Amino acid sequence: MNHSFRLSVLFILLGSVAFADDKPNETRTLPSRTWHGNVADVREQKNLPATGRIDNIWGTQATTVFITSRRDLQELWKTLRRDDKLPEIDFTKETLIVTPQRATQLMIIETNGKALLAFSTARPMGLEQAYTIAAFPKGAVESVLRRPK
Repeated sequence: MNHSFRLSVLFILLGSVAFADDKPNETRTLPSRTWHGNVADVREQKNLPATGRIDNIWGTQATTVFITSRRDLQELWKTLRRDDKLPEIDFTKETLIVTPQRATQLMIIETNGKALLAFSTARPMGLEQAYTIAAFPKGAVESVLRRPK
């Protein structure tokens, strides 16, 4: 075998091993359930019950909150004037995330130990304000909350 050919193969193999760790280690967590709706009064969106705020890919353009208690869920359902049955959520295992827009492709993306809520938005039709509620595993939401600011 030609010496330069062997050296080329060796460099290719070493290069693939050397750069294998440079690829991001990414985990995507999808919600177990989602609810979409609209409210007529945008002011109601600003007074949603919440445990706290959670960072998302849109920064401050999309205020996203999370809920960790049944009491806050009941208040949320009342504030949003939902007429469907209150869902059963095991808050020891799941956390609800609420975003004031019609969000699609919701997921928590964790890359190399840093997590962020990601979603696409759809422009609502009419004068009503859209919202989305999503149930995520509690651990995935906690990984976003631990994210350095």
